[in-house]
Amino acid sequence: MIIPARTVLEEDPETFWDRFSEYSIRARLVSRGWFDPLLEVVTPQGVLYAFDRTLAPLNPGEQQVLLHAHLKAVQPASPGASYFRYLPRGGYRFEGFAREISSILSLFECKEVRLLLAGPPLAGWVQVELAPPLMAFRQP
Repeated sequence: MIIPARTVLEEDPETFWDRFSEYSIRARLVSRGWFDPLLEVVTPQGVLYAFDRTLAPLNPGEQQVLLHAHLKAVQPASPGASYFRYLPRGGYRFEGFAREISSILSLFECKEVRLLLAGPPLAGWVQVELAPPLMAFRQP
């Protein structure tokens, strides 16, 4: 199923962190360079590249990070499936388990990686394609 246009969920990065930090994960964060907004989020399943939404300078290393994306497409997946793949132009495809948080937000889990997904509510084992960019929020 193709997902329609995006929904705005945040007023600012700090408020987004305050509202949803309980869904953050612990990961090693690495900056790709001075003033480069792309972070390498090192997880047990591999490296994710995410746009850093936090305005504070990054202190590289282990810390809490909240990952957020918008759904581009979703389809059913086999129970127990859990992986992610890079797609061209900054997208990702994940398989894992989702549960509804609100009418426009779902929590998606892929082993140790958790994402907040904006779009129609999801439940159960699904394969999702994310619209770029994957976004990262850190504690301000």
